[in-house]
Amino acid sequence: MELLLRVSLCFLTFTGKLLGDEIGVITVAVPKGSDAILPCSPTSKEDLSSQLFKWRKYYQNEVFLYNAGYHYNNGLKGQDSQFKGRVSFFQDLLSSGNASIVIQNVMLKDTGIYRCEFPKLQPRSETFQIKLVVKQFEREGSNVILPCSPIGKDDLRHHVFDWNRNDSEEVFLYDNGSYYHNGKSGQNEYFENRVTFFQDQLQVGNASIQINNTQQNDIGIYSCEFPHLKPQGQKFYIQLVVGTCPKPSFSIRKKLDGGMLVQCEAHGVYPEPTMELHNSADVPIDPVNITNSLNGKYINLQAVVTKEDEYHCVMKQEGICHQIYSTKTLVIVASGDDSGFFNGLSVGAGGVIFVVFLFALFYFLYWHKRKLSGMPDDRTNTRSEEETLTRLN
Repeated sequence: MELLLRVSLCFLTFTGKLLGDEIGVITVAVPKGSDAILPCSPTSKEDLSSQLFKWRKYYQNEVFLYNAGYHYNNGLKGQDSQFKGRVSFFQDLLSSGNASIVIQNVMLKDTGIYRCEFPKLQPRSETFQIKLVVKQFEREGSNVILPCSPIGKDDLRHHVFDWNRNDSEEVFLYDNGSYYHNGKSGQNEYFENRVTFFQDQLQVGNASIQINNTQQNDIGIYSCEFPHLKPQGQKFYIQLVVGTCPKPSFSIRKKLDGGMLVQCEAHGVYPEPTMELHNSADVPIDPVNITNSLNGKYINLQAVVTKEDEYHCVMKQEGICHQIYSTKTLVIVASGDDSGFFNGLSVGAGGVIFVVFLFALFYFLYWHKRKLSGMPDDRTNTRSEEETLTRLN
């Protein structure tokens, strides 16, 4: 946990831009229902044990306050009811300048811009801004609902709500009964005829939209804003992640000394997954090589298996498929004794052929020499002796 915090704080320090007494916004994105660490530390990294720092949302929602040992979790009053019992800090890290907080069980209503303030630092105060975003994972080609409602579940039929992507592209706008393609213009052409809303549910505060046939080009951070409702500053954020999860394939590549080289691979997969090779007991096999493409849409794992068994690939991916498996495949691995036996047979057969060849060559040379020297054929002599005996008789 401490290592994660230090990495987060380093990211905050080196990517934030000083704007007067404020630091540029840093984004923290987590899946719905998980805990979120909002990192914060003054540039001086000074001991905060006797200092004052506070966290606010929308400039008025009191999220957390620490004042020289006193805080909302040990008696201080004033914390917003939305955050009571859900926010903690790292007391043992205050001496190293860590004012980070943890928000438990993050929901859509928790998303937005948070301010971490050090009002009494010298020579001047400092303020950091963190954007908390909820991740939403969807499969490519599906119709996706992006949920949104104001805090008070107000009747929205005569109000305004506005959906944007990446704070620059107009996705959907509703304004007192008018909306895109019904009296309103300005929608980004990429979203034309693809976005609908739930008009019959506006009276119960439902400002959700549906994006049809989502593609990976729809990936981004979407914001849903109610500019005129109270409390002010109601703007919620969803990071839409559109992914694919094809089934991984298993193949046997070639025989090696003492084993078989096998491979797991998957094409067109997003977000970037991890890959493992498991045996029949579901125990991972150490890989010899893992390759990921630059765009994160291809992964390849190779391993050497040394025992006969059934093996399968396990691909793990955040949010979309979680885990997906290849078909189990039996891999037969020849033992060292078997290979020695077959090698011995090969050597023995080669020796027999060589001996037969030498015998045939000797036999040919022997009879060829007899013919050249005029020596009679033994078979002819035998016939002559038989003829002589016949005549004598």
